[in-house]
Amino acid sequence: MTAADPALAAPPEPDSLSGPASTIPTADPRAPRLPGDLTPTAPQAEAATPLTVLYQGRLTDGVGTAIPGPVTLTVALYATAAAGSPLWTETHPNVPLTTEGIYSILLGSLTPFPVNAWTDPDRWIGTTVNGGDELAPRLRVASVPFAIEANRLNGKRSTDFDPAGAADIAAAGVSAQLKGNDASPPNQGSNQVHWNNLYGMPDGFTDGTDDLGAGVTDHGALTGLADNDHPQYLLVAAAATSDGNSPNLGSNRLHWDNLGGVPMPLVNEIIPPEWLAPGVIDSIRIGDGQVLARHLAPGTIGAMQIAPGSITTQEVADASLTGDDVANSTLSGDDILNGTITGSDVQDATLSGADILNGSLTGGDIAAGAVSNAHLQEGSVTESKLFDETVTAAKLAPGSVTAEKLAPGSVSGAALQPASVTGNHVVDGSLHDSAMIDSPGLDFDAIEGFADSVVSNTGQTITSVTLDVPGPGWIQVSGTAQVYLLHDAGQASRLTLALSRIADDVADATSSLVGLPGALPSELYTLSANVQAVFPVSTAGPVTVYLTAKKGVQPRPPSLHNVQLTATFLPRRY
Repeated sequence: MTAADPALAAPPEPDSLSGPASTIPTADPRAPRLPGDLTPTAPQAEAATPLTVLYQGRLTDGVGTAIPGPVTLTVALYATAAAGSPLWTETHPNVPLTTEGIYSILLGSLTPFPVNAWTDPDRWIGTTVNGGDELAPRLRVASVPFAIEANRLNGKRSTDFDPAGAADIAAAGVSAQLKGNDASPPNQGSNQVHWNNLYGMPDGFTDGTDDLGAGVTDHGALTGLADNDHPQYLLVAAAATSDGNSPNLGSNRLHWDNLGGVPMPLVNEIIPPEWLAPGVIDSIRIGDGQVLARHLAPGTIGAMQIAPGSITTQEVADASLTGDDVANSTLSGDDILNGTITGSDVQDATLSGADILNGSLTGGDIAAGAVSNAHLQEGSVTESKLFDETVTAAKLAPGSVTAEKLAPGSVSGAALQPASVTGNHVVDGSLHDSAMIDSPGLDFDAIEGFADSVVSNTGQTITSVTLDVPGPGWIQVSGTAQVYLLHDAGQASRLTLALSRIADDVADATSSLVGLPGALPSELYTLSANVQAVFPVSTAGPVTVYLTAKKGVQPRPPSLHNVQLTATFLPRRY
């Protein structure tokens, strides 16, 4: 039979039950009642009151006939007469019934009552048979079961004590507030911990001035309190939360943003100078990276705050200073040690002519090879930028000055020191008609290296050769030379080479003529000349042969180069 059977419906609830042990009313007025008006028997007082309640009743069908057992009874305890969720529930399977349908069970024997089961006088019991609907109405509980709670009071009123678990509930409430249960972010709402609620602060700090320096390491050293008078030591157990973290770690930490009533200079993270005694903050108390840019207001650090030598290159990270950080004229030459800035520190195009004052760079400031052709734009070096004797031969590499680098007329006689240009400096074909025009003073006599071989209009010895012959015979002599002729158009140029055993002698029989017709244009010409002769010798001993040269009537003297004279002895008999 299920609880939905109308035979199990109960009449309206009586005023009260004599405790939970009562008979469920039925439609049969002749249903027998338990002795004592169904009041549960109170066991003799022992060391502690039993935590179970005897509960009895009678089950009949719609006509008052007892139903057979056994049955499954589910009993629930409510704080309201109808609806609501149960405070406690317990199911007893296989409950036997007497022939009259009477049952008897101990409530709380299978599921202990919660701590709040009997803390309020308004309690109702509902019963369900064999999993059906709960029988109606619920039965109100009388006062006898509250003896369970009275056993805990020890003669005092229940209002004299906090409810069981109140400390845990309070602690959980504080924890919930600090975690923002009112939807407030840190440092707002109930999450705040007011400055005035902080205890155990050193006396020197409560007045707003940290005049204790490094602070107090032993709480007993604080004045005005005994060693065990500090309230924070009573909170050690609460601070050691279940996450296993010791104080100052994990959930034990109290964030700065959760402090309320903090003095304003500390709220804005700027401590006024009057709060700090001289010397309280030094390099020992400031760790690496503790002071950030946001901690320094504009203008906080000036020249007076920086001791000479306090900032070195080790304090300045690479690329931390840019041009925008250095005002014009902030750095002068006195601020930059020699060798501090090298070429690798100056990016390409960083310095322009406008950045370098006249006279700021001298030759001593530019290392050898620092400036190459790639560093000089076309037209960057002009005559006005070169002082006299600024550029010397030592500063010009061979071939560094070419015709393209010399403007017409840029090199004059005044620009050439005597003997500055020799034959080694004149490339074949470099002197031609256009170079000779309007230069009647150009003469080999003025060119070092040509003067020794310049030929005059009288015979002169150029070189000689001497052989020590063993006896009578012949000497065969051969002479060669490279001839440079400064030719003037309209007049023939002549050069005579001769071999002779007499110095400065030009004998027609042993001479050779080299010349240019006057129809040729004025220019420097290079010719090859040679002369040969055979001289007889009659006795043994040294024999000398001379190479002599003589120019013609032209005004410009020729010059001989690469002159070679060789002699071979030929005996009369072989």
